[in-house]
Amino acid sequence: MDAPPDREDAARFVRLAVVMKRYGLPVPAIYATDELRGFVLMEDLGHRHLIDCYRDGQFEPFLSSAVDLLHPLQSLPVGELPPYTTQRFHDEMGIFTSWFVEQAMTATVHREWGVFSESLIRSITSQPTVAVHRDWHSKNLMVRDGRIGIVDFQDALAGPALYDLASLLHDCYWEFDQQTINLRLKQYLDRCPLQFTDPLELLNRTALQRQLKAIGIFVRLKIRDGKNSHLQYVEGVLARSAALAAASCPELEIGEWLQALRGNWPSARQRLLEGAN
Repeated sequence: MDAPPDREDAARFVRLAVVMKRYGLPVPAIYATDELRGFVLMEDLGHRHLIDCYRDGQFEPFLSSAVDLLHPLQSLPVGELPPYTTQRFHDEMGIFTSWFVEQAMTATVHREWGVFSESLIRSITSQPTVAVHRDWHSKNLMVRDGRIGIVDFQDALAGPALYDLASLLHDCYWEFDQQTINLRLKQYLDRCPLQFTDPLELLNRTALQRQLKAIGIFVRLKIRDGKNSHLQYVEGVLARSAALAAASCPELEIGEWLQALRGNWPSARQRLLEGAN
């Protein structure tokens, strides 16, 4: 791994890898480090991602394994990790409004956005606090020799217990049916010592916040960094976000607003692409 010190924190990656390995998590073994120059020699977990198994129709056993791995992850001492603060969640909601709504769509933020945002964040921060990977999804979990390996964990925080499960079951790169989501939520809850009030609703609200952040990041990659790679996912994630918002906050008009933005997205996407030429 080449992690330039001015942009990456190799020391934190190595420290977390050692802690996670101690708790039995399948992270890469660390063989040698040069943290001053940002180099880490570590175990190669292969090139097959969890999403490749999904595409091959093999998602059931690996999805089940990814759910079960959350339990040893959540046994990590939260004191080893910085907190996932309420302010950070507010900042992430701002990524959606700033980069997607205002810049990509050249639209005005909905008048009910503040109420909606506060409601989501209250639901998320009301959950028990555990170790959170923050990107527990099909493009960050590797499969080698029939087993899952964990990468990209350097941004782990102490945060909401359902956050990683929401990332997995409401994946920005893959859509599961509701039956699968219900089944895997039950699988998680059956082994979890924590208590939740209406866990399905909490899962959906947590997923919604994360999906909106992801849309903003996907567009920011294009506008700020000149990368088209994630624009292809925006419409699908936006459609799922609109459905979740309508179900979770039916008293607000946010779901309809998100659906209207989805209808206008193809023309906005074309403007973004033409702007690169």
